[in-house]
Amino acid sequence: MLAFLDLDGVVVDFVGGALRQHGWNDLDPATVSWSFWQDKGLSDADFWESKNHEFWANLETTVDGLEILNVVERIVGRHSVFICSSPCLTVGCTSGKAAWVDRHLPVGYSQRLMLTGRKEVMAGKDRILIDDHDVNLQRFASAGGWACCVPRPWNKMRDHHPVESVAKRLERIVQR
Repeated sequence: MLAFLDLDGVVVDFVGGALRQHGWNDLDPATVSWSFWQDKGLSDADFWESKNHEFWANLETTVDGLEILNVVERIVGRHSVFICSSPCLTVGCTSGKAAWVDRHLPVGYSQRLMLTGRKEVMAGKDRILIDDHDVNLQRFASAGGWACCVPRPWNKMRDHHPVESVAKRLERIVQR
């Protein structure tokens, strides 16, 4: 069983970093929508243009991100866990994400980092995507893989405990 673990919103606190970068102290990270910048009247182009190497490399972990990683490693084995993240098109995004992985994750993950906006191409009968974006999960499952939603305010599992939910779902998949 191979597990593809998303970064932004799962292990990396992208939302908190973006809110701080834009000075949006009035938005609560616990209640934001998927495209919270549009709620503030900012276009996609204007929002993403400032997401350079330094932005991605210096984000903090989510409060439960490393715990989620530990749960995934325990259930499927560390060497079966790959990091899979969708890069944006700004210069420095991919290098910033790679620098973040080097700085925050155990040795070996930088060589198991996959950057693609098409996560479903990795789907298969013994492959799991652990992600916070409903659309990514739907596409992965439709392509023949297993989907594990990390509960976040912007997805359908928002009312569940993230670590417990991921652990229960992964255990059910592995035991099938």
